Amino acid sequence: MNLDFFPIKLTNDRLVFLVKIASGWGEIAPLSMNKELYDKIIATLTQLKQELKPIDIFSLEQIPLFLTDFDCFVRYGVEQALLHDLANRRGQSLAQLLCKTNKPKDKLKINALIPRVSSQEAGIMTDKLIGQGYTNIKIKVGSADIKEDIDRVQTVRQRAGNTIGIHLDANGAWQQDNALDYLSLLSPFMIDYIEQPVKTLAELAWLNDRSPIPVAVDEAVTSLAELKIAIKLCCCNIFVIKPAFWGGILPARAGLELALSQGRSVVLTGTLEGAIGRWGVYELGRAYSLDRACGLTGFDYADAGLDYTSLGMTAELWR
Repeated sequence: MNLDFFPIKLTNDRLVFLVKIASGWGEIAPLSMNKELYDKIIATLTQLKQELKPIDIFSLEQIPLFLTDFDCFVRYGVEQALLHDLANRRGQSLAQLLCKTNKPKDKLKINALIPRVSSQEAGIMTDKLIGQGYTNIKIKVGSADIKEDIDRVQTVRQRAGNTIGIHLDANGAWQQDNALDYLSLLSPFMIDYIEQPVKTLAELAWLNDRSPIPVAVDEAVTSLAELKIAIKLCCCNIFVIKPAFWGGILPARAGLELALSQGRSVVLTGTLEGAIGRWGVYELGRAYSLDRACGLTGFDYADAGLDYTSLGMTAELWR
């Protein structure tokens, strides 16, 4: 199998690697890049280029065998390219390859993102996002002053009306002793759920029993073992799964299946990467017909000139 890779900048100046293995594409998109990591990724892909030459992949079960020692972002990009090539050779979409019924959902809902900006900026962004057709909005909270969060959320709800779904993400910014008070202050604004309001699984389990807003686990769970612990502790009814943090689409699929089998909901999200990386997440969501809006905000590739349709990418994730 021939492997090629291309360092390329996103339109926000973030550096990522596009990986092409035979006919398949993937994306390696670390959250931050420095020279040491850049050189390490190049060395890893150069070595893999030689190792893959005499090999052909015929099944999903073969793919993890080549990914055991890789960084999670490298695993995600290489695995995505291998999966895409396998799907192409079988005449399937990536979603069909991942779907056990071979009948994936046609389209997924995608939520927009409003970061920790002023309430005035949040209002302007809300008007624009609704004009673009979004029906679900994720708002970042966890500001130093809870009043800033309340003003931001209140403004978005007022501008969006009652038909737009809104959920929050605190990225573990709150402490157990203030989180419940903050959630009570935010609950009047019709919030669907909040991602990772506190850091640890033990804190999440305590809060989940008391919160007026449904709690979702995100950063605290990035593996099957951690997910099993979270289920045992009753930390939440919603799991946010980022395949890049889990080290690939297949590990994330295992976590998704376990969560669904235990009656939990799943939200798939990207990590603000480019369109190819987000597309892999989107296809996994289609394979399991997820109902909740996925977090697939990200960026396009600067001056890449890629024809997404020719890559088999049908989702408009670069808008």
